[in-house]
Amino acid sequence: MEKVINTQNQNSPGALNEIPAGQFRTIDENIVELPIQAIQPCPHIPDYRQPTDSILPIVVLSPAGCHCIDGGNLVEQAQSEGRSHIRCRVFQVEHHSETELAIRKVAIRTKSQGGSCSYAELVRNTRMLMRLIMDARENPVVFSHGGTRRGTGFSNNREDDIREIMAERLGKSRTTINTYINHGRHLNDQTFDALIETGAGKDYFEKAQINKRIWVKNLESENTDREDITRMISEKMLDWRREFSDTGKIETDFGAVEETDELENPDEVRPPVSLRSTNGQKPVIFRSRTSSENAEIPAFPTTDVVKTEYRAHVEAVTNLLNQEPLNVDQAIQVTGDEIVRLAKTQQMLIDLRDRGEDQQGEAA
Repeated sequence: MEKVINTQNQNSPGALNEIPAGQFRTIDENIVELPIQAIQPCPHIPDYRQPTDSILPIVVLSPAGCHCIDGGNLVEQAQSEGRSHIRCRVFQVEHHSETELAIRKVAIRTKSQGGSCSYAELVRNTRMLMRLIMDARENPVVFSHGGTRRGTGFSNNREDDIREIMAERLGKSRTTINTYINHGRHLNDQTFDALIETGAGKDYFEKAQINKRIWVKNLESENTDREDITRMISEKMLDWRREFSDTGKIETDFGAVEETDELENPDEVRPPVSLRSTNGQKPVIFRSRTSSENAEIPAFPTTDVVKTEYRAHVEAVTNLLNQEPLNVDQAIQVTGDEIVRLAKTQQMLIDLRDRGEDQQGEAA
């Protein structure tokens, strides 16, 4: 039997371009008390396992009725308490579409209500937020809302607790928060303004970080003032931005070696001549790292920081063990994150060991 294709509802490619966009956009947003019996579940997309952070159910009102896209547990709780109405955050649309409802139910947990921002703004704002919480009089734990961590990640180390809180409140992993902080370190406001204006993205920051990390370590080893480090790194970041815009890549400042200047270890790279010691002391040599070691680590790690990283690793693995049944997709994501965390922790231990050896050599 020949396959019959119904072309009645099909459109040609040209006709698709004629369909106006935005017919499912929100035309009104309000807090409304709705009859519980009138609230329907959203078809096709299951409710989220983790309860909503919203204190109100989130509902889409269309000509076909009221559909809850998040906070169904709050509706069920109100119904079990014998209530007939519940206050909801209601988004009204002019036309009904089950596909639109599905899009909104997925987006409610993946896209912030305020929209998106550039990567450079994320980095700048995370750095500013870190400083504000550090300078606040309150114990940073008071800014936790509990979330899925329930406070188990706190260590009574102020800076570490702040990172835990920022991960919870911003909906990011600890690894991501640490990356934002490292990418924003030693950049002044003028440089951030320029990077935001030119649309500097994650790819640029990651490539620039390879050079930036070694420059910072070299300058710190020469006891350069923090303000001077920030000034010099900020200037370099703008140079690398221009290079990245022109070529799509950033050449390392530490890979070129003078033909007459051989290295004893081919896995080592020397800093540029302008940064080498001129007082007769042995110049600083930086070991190149494998790709697994390229993740940024905090400057001058301490044993307390290392132990905190181990505690966070144990917590993440324990959370997986407590799942019944195991969420395989989440386990894959968490395992990948923890591999990165352990690689960073290993590098911290190496840096601790190497710094200890250096200090013993200086004492001798």
